[in-house]
Amino acid sequence: MSLYISLPPQPGIKMVLKYASLLVLLVSVPISLGYIFIITSTPGSNVVLSSLPWIIAPMLLCYILCVLVISILPYKIRYEIHEDGVTIKGLLLRKKIFFKELKNVSLMNSSEVERSISKAIGINMPGCLRYGLFTTNGGMEKVKVYATMFDHKALILETTEGEKIIISPKDPVTFKQKLDMFVKRIISE
Repeated sequence: MSLYISLPPQPGIKMVLKYASLLVLLVSVPISLGYIFIITSTPGSNVVLSSLPWIIAPMLLCYILCVLVISILPYKIRYEIHEDGVTIKGLLLRKKIFFKELKNVSLMNSSEVERSISKAIGINMPGCLRYGLFTTNGGMEKVKVYATMFDHKALILETTEGEKIIISPKDPVTFKQKLDMFVKRIISE
């Protein structure tokens, strides 16, 4: 049973359309250019104009799929506080951190987070979605990020095993207060 649930802030439609357009350019344009090259290099065929619908259709389909995927992905992330720990539900994973494993929970300004993380193994779409393994401090530390965007502050969860996790609840201050309250309750028992 979840005692407290927080969803991350959601990106606006402009940001979704921006990344969808970039993905379309990166995916469908090279495919279409390759298709045109194959058609025009075939001896005796000048059918580029008759093939135009076959070039435009994949681009439109790719654009629609990209908009759908990018607009759905951020809604799959949620953070839950349970009786025994905090659960991060992500795109493909569910990570449970027990209260006894939490060493430190701290707030960090969004500008500090933006400046400090880089070099992703995962999804890195600033202002929309950051999900995966990142590095901080010039590549010296590894941090896992399960966040959409950092409005004002982000939460850093540090475990006793040295793992650092950055999350972006909609209201990080309230989430930290609830988390601290449950951690103190577990420690006092």
